[in-house]
Amino acid sequence: MKIQRRLILLILTLSIPVINWAESPLEVVNGRMSAHNEHNVEKFLAFYSENIQIYDFPDKPLGSSGKDHIRKIFTPLFHAQSVKTTVKSQMVNGRYVVNRETVVREGKTIEYISIYEVENGLIQSIRFIK
Repeated sequence: MKIQRRLILLILTLSIPVINWAESPLEVVNGRMSAHNEHNVEKFLAFYSENIQIYDFPDKPLGSSGKDHIRKIFTPLFHAQSVKTTVKSQMVNGRYVVNRETVVREGKTIEYISIYEVENGLIQSIRFIK
């Protein structure tokens, strides 16, 4: 009897569809924005792939790839609380999120269009149009 119950439970478990718990690209980008404005470096970095690459649009790399490069840039800014981003508008197209952003960094205001490429719940690349 116990074997039959276990077999039935196994069959029921295997027949349940797999639920994708991964966040949508918009949720990932907005989570990144939230961590950015909280000045939380570790939370901020958690939204990026290990090989994240940031570009000046369309394809000019801004420094090295990877999380360590981002950590070096943002740790002092977050520590000094000298950077804040406001999202003016957003558009989503598949794995891409396009933001119109205002960034205040060390007292200077800059307007950007930022194109975030999100795959497997992580930001793979960002392209900035200044």
